[in-house]
Formats: sequence, C-alpha cells, structure tokens
Amino acid sequence: MRTKILSCRTLEPEVRLAMKQCGCSFELEVLQENNHDVPSQLRRNIQKKLDAMERVDRVLMAFTTCGGAMVGLKTGDFELVIPRLDDCLSLLMGSMERRKAALEGGFGMFVTKSWLEHEKNTAAELERIQRTYAPERANRIIQAMYGNFDSLNVIDTGAYDVDVILPRTEALARQLNLKHRVVQGTTSYLEALLRSPHDPGRFIVIPPHTAVTEADTCLRLPILTN
Repeated sequence: MRTKILSCRTLEPEVRLAMKQCGCSFELEVLQENNHDVPSQLRRNIQKKLDAMERVDRVLMAFTTCGGAMVGLKTGDFELVIPRLDDCLSLLMGSMERRKAALEGGFGMFVTKSWLEHEKNTAAELERIQRTYAPERANRIIQAMYGNFDSLNVIDTGAYDVDVILPRTEALARQLNLKHRVVQGTTSYLEALLRSPHDPGRFIVIPPHTAVTEADTCLRLPILTN
C-alpha cells in the first residue's frame, strides 16, 4: 500500500523520531501553514494538500481532531487515518488521560521546542500585548488570558534537547507566575499511527471518496447494545 504522512509542522521533530523508531520510510509532507487558531483555515490548507496527492493509497495524518478542523475534509483515491484525540498535546503525552494526569488536578499549559518556535506562541503574544498597551492595561489583558493557569509544562518527547529551551520556558513561567515542570512525553501514539492495523478506538479511518463527518470525530466510540 502506497502510504504518505501529512504532518503539522509543530509535530515534525516527533514524527521524524517515530519514523526512525519504527524504521519507517513513508514519504513525509509537512504543512507549513497551520492556522490552528482558525480551524476553517486549517481545514482549507489541509484539503489543498490532500487534493494535490497522487498515486497514494493511504494518508496518515500527524494531526488530531484539532477543534473541528478535520470535519468536512474529503478523501481522494486514498483512505485517511487520523488519531482520535482532542489535540496534539494529548498526542505527545500518549493519551488524553496522561495529559490530564500530568496536570495533577490543576489547569496548565504545555510547550515543546517546536511550539516555542511557532510565531503565535504565548511568549510572542505576551510581547505583543506589552508592546501594544500601557503597562496597567497590558497586565489586565494578560491576567484575563492566563490567570486561570497554574503551571507551565515542558513536554520531553525525546525529539529534542529539553535543556536548550529551559531558560526560555522558566522565564515565561516566572512572567506568568506559574509552576514550571518538565513532564515525560512519548512518540508511542505516532508510532502506532505508522503501523497497521489501526485500532478504531484510537484512530479515525475514512474510506476513499468520503467526507469526514462530525460523528466520525467523536473522541469516544459509542457503545453498541443489542
């Protein structure tokens, strides 16, 4: 089966590590225009990539349901496989449950090296707010946006040297008055994506010439009863 991987650019280091761990030689294409904050735009950008694919039987998506961005995507002559998760943070933590457990009952944000390099990350947003508004108003805006968070969690995925980014993440945690932690991530979910068969409880599999529906992207499969 001719297989191709389409990855979010923020996940590219982890996808490449998973490919190495699996001995996988599938072609990897990286979507540079992510627009995660605008699901409709992200959907359009992904669809353009899918429409341009030729001579492929299966596309493995290094994305998740991404705030509804997958709903409405249409397959061509290939099936589409999408991790059945709420977002990429859960993907890098191995599951939604592991992500929740890492917060220890609190409400925290997660970061990786790629996330810090993204132009719309929290550090860049803080700089923009402080540059745009007077100090008192800037502090009110920052409090409104981040006041509910209690921790900043750096995900050690194994795809990069965590020590390289710790000075930046520690400074960001101090700026927002958050606890700073390094939490253990994993590429195990991505490795499962690269292998077959795909467990329907963990992956959404869309047949050729089919549109992804909202029902397809349910995070929990319905329990069937007689």
